[in-house]
Parts: sequence; C-alpha cells; structure tokens
Amino acid sequence: MPQSSGVPYVHNIGNLTMLTPGLNSSLRDAPPPVKAEKYLTSGLTATTLVGQDIEAKERWDENMIKFRTKEIDTFVRREWG
Repeated sequence: MPQSSGVPYVHNIGNLTMLTPGLNSSLRDAPPPVKAEKYLTSGLTATTLVGQDIEAKERWDENMIKFRTKEIDTFVRREWG
C-alpha cells in the first residue's frame, strides 16, 4: 500500500517488503496490482510471495497487512528469539 494512500495501517512492518533502490523508486505510489507485477520478478522470496498474494486476491488491504505482520512476528521470534 503506498504511503501516500493516507490510511493509518500503511506504517506497519507487514506493509514493507525488500526491493532494490531503483525498483523502489520507480514504483513509488503505484497501486498494489501494478507493484505485484514487479514483485513477482524481484528475485527475492518474501517480495515474490507478497506479489503472489496481491495477484491471488486482487487487492492488498488492512487484513492482508495485519496477517503478514503476524507472519513476520512469528518468523522473527522463532528464528531470532
């Protein structure tokens, strides 16, 4: 979800994904479906999974971001806790 969307849940770890600086800049405020196309070819597993989620559900919303936040939290606690 673009930061410029104005919704409060964009400032959440579940809404972040890794991208190269150039790709990140080029996608800036693009809507999620446009970003998904690039995410799928990013070569980064976690970013590719976000692209797949967006394509499968044809959206990226608060519930998906909250779910991803929980997945990241679980991973961090299991791997680094």
